[in-house]
Amino acid sequence: MEEECCTTPKQREFRIPETTVCPPAPKKKTQAETKKNLKNPSSSSEISFFESAELDSFFASLRRRS
Repeated sequence: MEEECCTTPKQREFRIPETTVCPPAPKKKTQAETKKNLKNPSSSSEISFFESAELDSFFASLRRRS
């Protein structure tokens, strides 16, 4: 019995074309853009933590025990 297996096509028509020109380098952000992002970070880049009175009281009770 002959087993079938998958192989990568090697014909020229299936190859990824080589680029002749490199794409331009990404542009640096201006100082104004950087300062703006530091003052008002977008909600997608913010890291949020729990803010709860219950957590505060839990840790306060641990401090009283020690």
